[in-house]
Amino acid sequence: MKAKIIMVLAVLFLVSCGKEKPQVLGSQTSSLEFIQILGTYEDSYNSGHKISAESWVVSFGESTSTYEILSFDNANRVIIALNGEDSFNPGEYSRFEWVYVDSKLFYCQSVYDGQTIEEAEEDQSSSSSDPIGGGCGSYDFPWTPLNI
Repeated sequence: MKAKIIMVLAVLFLVSCGKEKPQVLGSQTSSLEFIQILGTYEDSYNSGHKISAESWVVSFGESTSTYEILSFDNANRVIIALNGEDSFNPGEYSRFEWVYVDSKLFYCQSVYDGQTIEEAEEDQSSSSSDPIGGGCGSYDFPWTPLNI
């Protein structure tokens, strides 16, 4: 009897510990859809970027900033994330966007201090028409290249 109780408790523990998969925005063509830019990259500032199904982690030296991915939209090339305790503006929301130019991947963190998830989702301040020249967010910064 004791073994059955322990087994039931273990199963309940394992089931309750799993994180939900990120929400897919827009039209979903498959229940197996994943973020198109999953992987490990380095940017032109020597920061590491690890993009998984659950998070976008940026590391520079001993510092790390973690963003919990809440939703993504591959068609519009957008990730919405919650800023982690180790990042700037913890507890606020970020919007990451990406674009390819001549097979080179660029990203823009167009929102980094959204007060609500809706603010990050609805932001339209970026333009990917000339990512090298600018267009990232309301400050019109150049987009950042990511290298494998």
